[in-house]
Amino acid sequence: SMEVKELQRSSIQFTGGYSGLEGPFVALSYQTVNFLGGGEVFDVTLQTAKRGKNYRLGFSEPYLFDLPMTVGLNIYNSSLEYPWLYTRRDKGIDFTFSTRIYRFFRFDFSYTNAFIEVKDVNEDLLWSLPWYYWSIGKQRISSILPTIYYSSIDSPIDPTEGSLYLISVKYSGNFLGGDIHLWKPTFEWKHFRRIWRNHVLGFHFEGSFIKPLKGGDIPFWERIYMGGDYTLRGFEYYTVGPRNELGTLIGGDKSLLFNFEYQIPVGGPLKAVFFYDVGNVYAIGKRINLRDMYSCTGIEARIFVPQLRIPMRLIFSYNPRIARPGDSHYAFRFAIGTTF
Repeated sequence: SMEVKELQRSSIQFTGGYSGLEGPFVALSYQTVNFLGGGEVFDVTLQTAKRGKNYRLGFSEPYLFDLPMTVGLNIYNSSLEYPWLYTRRDKGIDFTFSTRIYRFFRFDFSYTNAFIEVKDVNEDLLWSLPWYYWSIGKQRISSILPTIYYSSIDSPIDPTEGSLYLISVKYSGNFLGGDIHLWKPTFEWKHFRRIWRNHVLGFHFEGSFIKPLKGGDIPFWERIYMGGDYTLRGFEYYTVGPRNELGTLIGGDKSLLFNFEYQIPVGGPLKAVFFYDVGNVYAIGKRINLRDMYSCTGIEARIFVPQLRIPMRLIFSYNPRIARPGDSHYAFRFAIGTTF
């Protein structure tokens, strides 16, 4: 005979750390599986940081109708202060759906209905671009995000082999209602390859653009910005992109990003990672110029923490081209997670 014992159904986590965008943060999360007896997952997250907060309640059904289809519902209330730009607060609800199409192919779909409030906008931004006033205050966004992708990556946490190809299109407004009308296609590619002695090469490319609908404009908080741990890791968050005559970042409507990594195991959970990142964001009405790019290169110490299931990084970078007058060509940063 065989005795089967059910694993612990609920867990509570208290975490703290530092984010390059949010600053110091603490978070409390609760999760229970098999919530209604059919494998459902219910979770609550409460996070507060120096420059923001995130409160979220979620529910998901991993096997709808006993088929490999996942549906979910998330209710959230969040706010974030974007340095030198504005403060944004979101209150809304997400409906999600995910299913496997064939082998490594999957399809995801989400619908978002949210109220977005923007305040504390940089005065230089409004003075030089007065039409941005319509982006301030509270507006409703109603959008869908279909995504199709192929992924043979062996681990979502510490990948060493495989590829990912992803295409998504965010569509907001028009027949969906709301105050924001635009669409944003994105293409992403990742590839990891293990070479000798568990050394790993990693490649990543992402390109996207935004187009307004109904002859409208793109609000500045929907425009593309670059810089930070997940794009050009040697630059501060939201410092790379087109600027106005006062030097204030105004965001763009198209972007290109390429990242390269060479990972070398040092011992235990420690890796040395050599990297090269290059990319830029381009202004509305301007063409993509491959000669007009920002880059950074350097080394990071990456330590994988099993309890957190996420790596911690110390990054040293050299930036040949600085983003702002007075910035240093050298940067030392602490980060959590991976760039790609």
